[in-house]
Amino acid sequence: MLVYIGNFGLVPILFFLATALFLYSKPIFNTFYFWASFLVLLVMALNTPPSFIVAAFYAFLFYIILGLKNLIFINRANWHQALHLLLFYALFIHFWNIGDEATFLLRLVGIFAASLLLIREFFKVVAVDSPKRRVVASWVLALLITEAVWVISWLPIGFLNSSALASLIVFTLINLTLQNFKGILNKKIVLSAITFFVLFALLIFLTSKWRM
Repeated sequence: MLVYIGNFGLVPILFFLATALFLYSKPIFNTFYFWASFLVLLVMALNTPPSFIVAAFYAFLFYIILGLKNLIFINRANWHQALHLLLFYALFIHFWNIGDEATFLLRLVGIFAASLLLIREFFKVVAVDSPKRRVVASWVLALLITEAVWVISWLPIGFLNSSALASLIVFTLINLTLQNFKGILNKKIVLSAITFFVLFALLIFLTSKWRM
């Protein structure tokens, strides 16, 4: 919000960084648990054109991060998953709405790096037992998400629906992986996930304004 009010001047940006770092680091408790979400949000906030709505949305996400870090929320697992979905959605909007073809590969690398950081953080917070499985799954999912974003980029459905479709893929992949970690993944859960994905994907396609 401060950066938006200052129209992205140098002084407001420096003040915004100092304020954000201060609020996030106080108290020190759980500081390193959510640093990936904080970093991704900070990078997006500093690379987004001035907009009151976007600034308010980022402020809301920052509030969720602080709430999770300082143990304010009761259902922290649900809030954490909601935070990551919103971060991914904002990340995808940023990917498709900012930049051009010349920066496509660079932005795609950014998607991979951000996905890797966010997924590793999520699996760490939800207490996945095996660190090795957690690391391998994070790399595989980040690669799959990056490939999905690349494929979706060929669809003429607009940046909002492209972001929604990519977020749906993220939600489905992470949830199936989490069920596998818990040892409860079975045919019924897989079929339910596929049905959920197909229905919402069809809804996204039906509400899209196809442009060739």
